[in-house]
Amino acid sequence: MLKFTFGLLVVLSLILTVRIVTILVSDFERLTEYGMGYLVGLCALLLLLLSLSYITGRKVFK
Repeated sequence: MLKFTFGLLVVLSLILTVRIVTILVSDFERLTEYGMGYLVGLCALLLLLLSLSYITGRKVFK
């Protein structure tokens, strides 16, 4: 179960990373105040997922 959770967290982190990079590369000049808040929210969610995958990964690969 922990391996599945770790894999799911890694996949979700990769998807969020691609979304953030896409916004930064192609749409950064056109971001409004709400768009910047959306980007900050995505970054916060990515940090949360990365920390959860780190904790889960430490338990799985011990």
